[in-house]
Amino acid sequence: MSSTATQQKLGFKFGRNGVHSSRTMMLAEISELFHGRPASATAAQYKEDIEVFNVLHKPTEKSRQLTWRHLVDLYGMDTDIPLFRVFRRLWDSDESARTLLACQYLYHPKHQQTNFDTDVTPLHPGSLQGFDCMDQNGDGYLTIKELSRRNDCVEDASDRGLDSSTRTTLILDHLDADRDLKVSKREFSIWNEMQKQ
Repeated sequence: MSSTATQQKLGFKFGRNGVHSSRTMMLAEISELFHGRPASATAAQYKEDIEVFNVLHKPTEKSRQLTWRHLVDLYGMDTDIPLFRVFRRLWDSDESARTLLACQYLYHPKHQQTNFDTDVTPLHPGSLQGFDCMDQNGDGYLTIKELSRRNDCVEDASDRGLDSSTRTTLILDHLDADRDLKVSKREFSIWNEMQKQ
C-alpha cells in the first residue's frame, strides 16, 4: 500500500477541499455555535441553529446553507462521529485551549472516512497483536484495565506502544466514554497503526 493509500485508509483527506485549501478553521463560527448548545447536541440541532435561527448572522439563506456545509466538511458536526464527539466534549473543558484544539482536530485523520466501531481487517500485520490475549472476557472490546495487560500479551517491546503519551491515553478514554471506556478492535488497530508511523 502506498503512503497516500495508507493515509487515506487512516482517514486523511486529500484534494481541493478542507482546511488546507480553505485557509480557515471557522473558529468564530464554531465558537458561537457551540456557545448555545450542550456537547450532546445533534447535527440536526446545529443545522437548525444556522439555517433557521441564523445564530451566525449570515445575510442570506444561501450563505447559511454554505456555512453549514463547510462546517460539516471541516468538523463533521455529528456526535455519531467519534472524533467530533471527543472534540466537542473537550471544547468545554478549557476555553483558552480552543484554538489549539481546533487546529489539532482539523489536522487529525478525517472522521468521515473512518468507521471506528467496525470490526475490520487489521491495517498492517501485527496491528491486532495481543488483542485476544488482553480481551479477558471475550466481548471484542478492551477496557482500560485490559489494555494495561499489553506487556504480558505482546512479546516484542517495539510493538507494545507503551511509551505513547498521556494524550493518546486520554483520547482513547474520551473516545470510548460512551462504551464505558472500552476500545474496539478497529480502534485498537488504528491506534497501533499510528504508533508505527
